[in-house]
Amino acid sequence: METPTSERQSRWSHGWTKQSVAVTPRDLDYLQWLFENGPSRTSALHLFFNPQATKQITTKRLKLLARRPHGYVFKPEQQRRNSNANYSDLIYSITEAGIDLLVEYGRITPQWRKWRKHLYGRHYHVPFWHRVLTADINASIRLAVRDNPLLRYISMFEILDQAPPATRLSETPITIDLNSQRQLLIPDEVFGIAYRQVDGSEAFRYFLREDDLGTESVQRPTSSGSSYDEKLPKYERALQHQLIKTHFGISAPVIVLTLTTAAGRVKSLIKRTRTVADQFRPFFLIRAVPTLAPFAKAPRPIPEILTTAWFRAGFPDYDISRA
Repeated sequence: METPTSERQSRWSHGWTKQSVAVTPRDLDYLQWLFENGPSRTSALHLFFNPQATKQITTKRLKLLARRPHGYVFKPEQQRRNSNANYSDLIYSITEAGIDLLVEYGRITPQWRKWRKHLYGRHYHVPFWHRVLTADINASIRLAVRDNPLLRYISMFEILDQAPPATRLSETPITIDLNSQRQLLIPDEVFGIAYRQVDGSEAFRYFLREDDLGTESVQRPTSSGSSYDEKLPKYERALQHQLIKTHFGISAPVIVLTLTTAAGRVKSLIKRTRTVADQFRPFFLIRAVPTLAPFAKAPRPIPEILTTAWFRAGFPDYDISRA
């Protein structure tokens, strides 16, 4: 059995500490963020929950939450393989102990826990750095929504809460069955935005997102179902037959977002989107976010993802910050 020590720990250590943790609302905020968004950078957690303080306070708190015997979060090993790992923001993920705490304090339901287990299970094989990119993009969008009092972010788990029973009980809750030769559509992210209207009511838009590291193929000579060319007709069919709305139990408009970290790919992606029928093409939006490349040193969230226009093939640019 390992004996607790009080010696100095490296930035990568999850070693023992004698310092106790009195769980605070902000600790629970950190944990819920990691639960909903996946492996996230210290800078994103700091900017969202504690921007008025120095970043060092956030950094120290997360390190304490990672230390044993607490172990509510951990630092995924994959980040150490970067050449600049010792100089970049630490990336944290939530542990089962952290999820236990969220359930105990009523921040999430047992059903949310089950959905997340499925999303990180055998049916969804997502590389670590792709998950980090998705979390980086989520952080940018959520920061922009937070700063706009007329907007409200709707997480994937909130969407699943009001989905039909077949979706809620599925082991693949975000996989959409296209009812055509066993074809399936699996987005990288699902979220919604509520837009407050003049009369106090809310309008809604729901988004399915494809996050491109700049290394994924636009077109592949052999079919694997995950290239952009292969996904486009799947999304078109899903929109044509209202399969996304049926799967998630929603009635508001659905928009497909594609973000790439390679600015040079935007023209190619737009060109491919021109193959979509005119009546559905306005719902396909594309933009580049090169500064969010996961291997860059500590990329900061970019709220402009929400507040500046997106490209569309053959249609005017679109601003998703407005209903």
